[in-house]
Amino acid sequence: IQEGITLSHETNLIFGLGVLSGSIQNPDIWSLDLIDLEWTQLNFKLGIRSPFQTNDYFGNGSVSFGLGGRFYTNEFRKFDGQFNNLESTPFSLYKGIALENDEKIFVLGGEQEDASTNSSIYEYDKNLDQWSLAGSTIIPITSPTPHFIFNNNIYVLNQENNELWKLDLGTFQWQFFINAPSEDLDTGGLAFVIDGHVFMGLFELDNRIWELDIATKTWKEKMDYTGSRGDRIAGYIVNQDKLWLIQSPFNN
Repeated sequence: IQEGITLSHETNLIFGLGVLSGSIQNPDIWSLDLIDLEWTQLNFKLGIRSPFQTNDYFGNGSVSFGLGGRFYTNEFRKFDGQFNNLESTPFSLYKGIALENDEKIFVLGGEQEDASTNSSIYEYDKNLDQWSLAGSTIIPITSPTPHFIFNNNIYVLNQENNELWKLDLGTFQWQFFINAPSEDLDTGGLAFVIDGHVFMGLFELDNRIWELDIATKTWKEKMDYTGSRGDRIAGYIVNQDKLWLIQSPFNN
């Protein structure tokens, strides 16, 4: 499965939707109990690929993508043990990214229905249940691309030139932060934060993981992942200070 959702809810990983090999639509969703390590198929089906997603929220994505053209949705949902429909978004995006900070969700990048790149930053206030336009992007952003929040700043990797950029959520100003630690970052990869430590890596052509010291702007190589070189990341979450990773084999 690719281009689906991977959500974190309590001690469960929620995985599904997207497409199977050959771009066959997958409408199913499963829940993995991270304590018992048992999968359960959920009683919910939806045809969608590449929505934005963060923790237990997801929205937008493509409901049709082929000879008939592109048709995107503006639906928005929250998972709290079941899938709840929220107020529709005032935009429709394919392959946007989302991050949460201080009871707010920020949606960046992605592709609009006319196939143009979205340069707007949208903000959702959970308490007000309201969307607003918060700012704009200055780099191309399309999922999957490594991104994370740290100390009220959003960081996004520009995979066209391997530059990591910082967005200050107080001023909504962008600033170049540091170059990525490898040259093989043009595909895939992830970034995540565990217990105040920032990590990046697992690109399709590079199995290494690095830790980024935000204060000194330095990288430290941490480990080589033991999975197969070239495997694709189908989804991941951080739950209780552990990274949970789903990959599809390189030859699939």
